[in-house]
Amino acid sequence: MLEVYDPSVHHYEADPPVWMEIEPEHFVLANEEEAAAYRQRLEHS
Repeated sequence: MLEVYDPSVHHYEADPPVWMEIEPEHFVLANEEEAAAYRQRLEHS
């Protein structure tokens, strides 16, 4: 699934991005809010 940059979910001052696995062997640089949104979209796709 292709994810498109959405600046409305970037709050890096309080929640900096880190590398995290959102699917097996699929890593993204995201903060917790972004990762939750990615995981939710993956569940519904």
